[in-house]
Amino acid sequence: MGRSGLLRLRDVRAVFRLVGEARELGDDAQTWKEHVTAQLPRLIGGRVGISVEGIVPPGGTFTHIGSVDRGMEDNERQLYDRYQGSSTHLGDPAIPPFIRAIQRRAFFS
Repeated sequence: MGRSGLLRLRDVRAVFRLVGEARELGDDAQTWKEHVTAQLPRLIGGRVGISVEGIVPPGGTFTHIGSVDRGMEDNERQLYDRYQGSSTHLGDPAIPPFIRAIQRRAFFS
């Protein structure tokens, strides 16, 4: 995105290009997840990409299935692994609203 914070046409094109690249990688979900996770940070001015996959049944709790990440340095990797392994992330205030949105299917309506 530009400095103004507004979404520009070139930003939309870049996202569609990335989606197209992922589609061209075929049915191997791991391959396209790795590609998107590596490329998306570049589009938003970031350095690290993390993709988390899980199941949230209606009224249930999040069950982690897998993660893909790209761009972390060794010390960041150690901190991230320790954070994920400690269950501290379950107390992250950003997580409950996200889980509720998934349960309400707010992302899919």
